Amino acid sequence: MTEPQFETRLSILEHDMSQIKESLYRIECAIVGNGAPGIKIELDRLKRQQSLLWWAISTVGSGVMGLAGYIVRGLL
Repeated sequence: MTEPQFETRLSILEHDMSQIKESLYRIECAIVGNGAPGIKIELDRLKRQQSLLWWAISTVGSGVMGLAGYIVRGLL
């Protein structure tokens, strides 16, 4: 391999490495957040909303079933 070929391949590798490092940094920012809401924070928020939604649905369902039972017992 001649010197110019080596320099060309080296510059290509350095360029590829810089792109890989930039991509990894963006992935890290998305996961950790680095001052902004990251994926972990968003997932925690979604879990809290989901548990609240299931609590509300079960409460309404229990109330409807209790009311239906009361109506059925009143008709019998």
